[in-house]
Amino acid sequence: MGIITETDILELFVDVVGLNVKGTRITMLLEDEPGKLFGVLKVIKEHNINVISVISPTLTFEGKRMVVVRMKTHEYEGVVQKLEKAGYEIMNVTKWPSM
Repeated sequence: MGIITETDILELFVDVVGLNVKGTRITMLLEDEPGKLFGVLKVIKEHNINVISVISPTLTFEGKRMVVVRMKTHEYEGVVQKLEKAGYEIMNVTKWPSM
């Protein structure tokens, strides 16, 4: 071990967030209630898609919590449609790296 540098911290952040893996990022607002995230992950599982990362800052918008899910696919349309049909509020969908 030794001194932890800014580069070490950035490399860890990139790994934890999953930025080194191609996929799709879905940003949504969820009610801050038990089971809401489970419902999102269940839909992703039903489409047989692996999750790269899930991040949920403590930041809230109108009582809802922001959640960012990165999935290991660029074929996200079915997941987004099913989430929207189930009442989930999708804020943004982005392919990474952008195509």
